[in-house]
Amino acid sequence: PRECRAPPVRSTRAGISSYSHNIMATTTAGSSGSAGEMHRGIPEAYFVEDVGKMMKDKGKDAETLLKECDTMYQQYKLMESSLLQKQRKLQGQLVEIKSTLGILEHYDRLEEGEQLVTDFRLNDALFVKAKIERTDKVALWLGAKVMLEYDTPEALALLQKNFDSCRVNVKQLAEDMDFLRDQITTMEVNMARIYNHDVTTRRQSGALPPNA
Repeated sequence: PRECRAPPVRSTRAGISSYSHNIMATTTAGSSGSAGEMHRGIPEAYFVEDVGKMMKDKGKDAETLLKECDTMYQQYKLMESSLLQKQRKLQGQLVEIKSTLGILEHYDRLEEGEQLVTDFRLNDALFVKAKIERTDKVALWLGAKVMLEYDTPEALALLQKNFDSCRVNVKQLAEDMDFLRDQITTMEVNMARIYNHDVTTRRQSGALPPNA
């Protein structure tokens, strides 16, 4: 029932942002988008339309640009792994809070003197039938070996607040994942375009045979 929060992505933001500005921050005729756009700490990767112009403007060869793009790509993948872990954790918390909220709502609907019959787990393979009397107090496990007693309406309000907050954070993380995967795809396309441009240029110059 604890409140679940999605912490912002910070661990790789500084590194990936510097590579983003290093490679494509300066908008040229060969690239699209405006520099410095961020999505909740995730920098935007810009699509390179004119590889040759970008290489000329920056004074870098294809190998250098590919290394820089690959470094940025790996940073994006690291962020993706971090977001996936947070997403799985939040989804687990969402299920847990929803289940606890549903039980408490059912418990709160009991009439005075009515009992709730449930299966109480003694260990992983042993359950016993238990009867729970209706009371005006419930104890919520908050984690970190902490359990607090609440009035039933207060507990319901707390669980509903945490459930709504968790649902918003799950949705936000899903949006972050969609945006991040778009940037990963853009970087993959950029690297392929730089590589193909390099191969074509070297063939035209005679550095590579036509069928290489």
